[in-house]
Amino acid sequence: MGIGPSRRQHNKTKSRTKLSANERPCCAIDDRPDAPTQYPQSDEGDAACHEAVADIADPSARKVACNLEGPCHWFDERCPVPPARTTGRSPGRSPGRSPGRSPVPAPVPPSPPGGSCDRAPYDCSRLCTAQECNDYKNCPGGCDKDGELSRANCMSSDGAQMLSDDYRYVCTSPHVNHPDGVNKEVGACSRMRPYWCNDDECADCCDRKFCNNMPPAPPPPPAPRPTPVASGCSRVCNADEQAAMAAQGVMCGASAPYMCVDGTAFGGCSSDPVFWTTTSDCNTCCDTSR
Repeated sequence: MGIGPSRRQHNKTKSRTKLSANERPCCAIDDRPDAPTQYPQSDEGDAACHEAVADIADPSARKVACNLEGPCHWFDERCPVPPARTTGRSPGRSPGRSPGRSPVPAPVPPSPPGGSCDRAPYDCSRLCTAQECNDYKNCPGGCDKDGELSRANCMSSDGAQMLSDDYRYVCTSPHVNHPDGVNKEVGACSRMRPYWCNDDECADCCDRKFCNNMPPAPPPPPAPRPTPVASGCSRVCNADEQAAMAAQGVMCGASAPYMCVDGTAFGGCSSDPVFWTTTSDCNTCCDTSR
C-alpha cells in the first residue's frame, strides 16, 4: 500500500525539475551588445552553434572552435571550462625522468569547424558574417542551376518570388587561378556546399543560413564637404585653370567675375567672392578679372 503514494510523489517532483524553455547551450548565437557579427538570437541559431562543436570532446578545444564558428560564442557563465592541467612532479621526486620514459606531447586541438576554399573542409560551410549577409542578401551575381549562372534562376517561374533562400552558398572572393582569368561569380549562389571551391572558382565562400535574420545594413555615411578656400575666390586664376576655361569655352563677365574652376559647378560665375565657398558643388574658385 505504501508504494503507490511514494510513486505519485516521485512523479510530481520529476515534473517540477524539467528544463526551462529559455535555457540555452554553452555554444550559442553571440547576441552580446558588442558582438562582431550582430546576429539576433534564435533557437535555430543556438542549435546550429551547439551542433557545430558537439563532436569535439576536449572542453578547451570545443570553446575555441565555438568562438571561431561564424556568429557563435562560448558563454563561460553557463559552461565554464576548467583550466588546462600543467605537468607537475610528485612530492619528493627528483627533477630527472624515469629511465625509458618520454614526455607526453600535448594534444593538438582539432581544426575549427567551417572553412573556406583554401583550408579544410574546403567548402562553403563557414557562416556568412553580418556584412556578407548584407552584401549578398539576394545573390546579386545570380544563381547557378545545372551549370548555368543566371539572375532569373533566383526567381520563381512567374518572377514574383525570390528563390535565393534555396541557394545558400555564396561566392565571396575571386580565385587568382580562375580558369577564365576573370572571376564573374562573386555574389553568385549555389545549392551545393562545395560548388564554389571546385576548379578554382572562388577563394572564399560562405553559408547564408542565418542571413534572413540579419538587420538591414546601415546607410553609408554622408560624403564630407570640401574645405572652403580661406581667401574665398579673390585670387588670380592659375595657368591650368585658365587653360581649362579656354578648353571648355567658359568665361565670366565684369559684373560676376568669380568663377568655380573645380566641381560640379565648373564654369559658374558669381558676383560674391565667397559664394562658391559655401556650396558643396564647388571645390575651388578664382577671380577671372585679375
